Amino acid sequence: MSDPLLVRFYQPGSGPRVGIRLGDAVHDVTARAPSLGAWLRASAGRVPDAIADLRRAALETPIVFSTSEFAPAPAADRLHWLAPVDEQEIWAAGVTYERSRVARQAEAIDGGDIYARVYTAERPELFFKAQGWRVVGPGGMVGIRADSRWTVPEPELAVVLNPALEAVGFTVGNDMSSRDIEGANPLYLPQAKVYTGSCALGPGIVLTPAAIWPQTTIRLTIWREGAVAFAGEVSTARIRRTLDELIGYLGRSNTFPDGVVLLTGTGSAECFFSAHGVVWSAVTTRSASGRSSSNSAASSIRSMKSRLPFQLPSSPSESAALTWTKTKSKSESASRTRANLARMSLSGSAVAPGTSSRVIPV
Repeated sequence: MSDPLLVRFYQPGSGPRVGIRLGDAVHDVTARAPSLGAWLRASAGRVPDAIADLRRAALETPIVFSTSEFAPAPAADRLHWLAPVDEQEIWAAGVTYERSRVARQAEAIDGGDIYARVYTAERPELFFKAQGWRVVGPGGMVGIRADSRWTVPEPELAVVLNPALEAVGFTVGNDMSSRDIEGANPLYLPQAKVYTGSCALGPGIVLTPAAIWPQTTIRLTIWREGAVAFAGEVSTARIRRTLDELIGYLGRSNTFPDGVVLLTGTGSAECFFSAHGVVWSAVTTRSASGRSSSNSAASSIRSMKSRLPFQLPSSPSESAALTWTKTKSKSESASRTRANLARMSLSGSAVAPGTSSRVIPV
């Protein structure tokens, strides 16, 4: 039995709803879980039972939608996906992959010695990324700072935690980052990381109790003018920190009464957005395991000038997709988790299969 996928969606006339996606059907469980925050609070100390309750509610509810009914982008008069968060804070861990350490040092004007030190230090880098209401959902628009010449999407595994800091599942995250701003001075990191449209999550949360990383491959593909401009992948086996280690430091002298989402770092690709084009470079790694299978979905990324009160030069149309790829596992439970992660994809913003997203200057 596969792990359920918790989603949030908008229904005209009813507003935000909570659902469980099983295959191509979305079962409305709002009566049982009126919000993600309410469900996370109720799950404390009983995560497996709380997940089982949601599965039963999904099978019992008479309110069921087909995924084909959902609009590819947010629209007030259409059924559409929302980011799978509401009241939660989103935090992020940095320099968790070797590739990330090397890249941050290369970008830093002063040589980036602090990135080498934090990579091996006992205490990890953790920083606040976004409030739940600011997170971009499937088909939405992520942002590029108007004062940045080098902005990158950072595809990451995100772990969802309840107020007891128990992992309830995983989702896909995009930590949009202005690399030139952070590279100029590490103290500029909040400006490089936190701005309008800088965080995207979704399309849903794979509900599964976990104490270790799911052995999953993050694959990123970027299209330009209909052709693949870049393709790369990285395995979560390359994350240096343990899951318990990151969660432990996140919870030191801090509380999250509505739960929290932790982005766990990027290690797959480096990319360059500018007002007139895009250049990509990457160092990728491959899983040492055998055959793998994947299910990818694409999303369009376009530069937009008309949606906000400022102007930038026109940018070319871009598109990209991120796919979780399942690999062999010694654990049947871990295998089920990877199988569900393989159905989740992201680009620019978090997307569900067949949807599109755009990049806007902010």
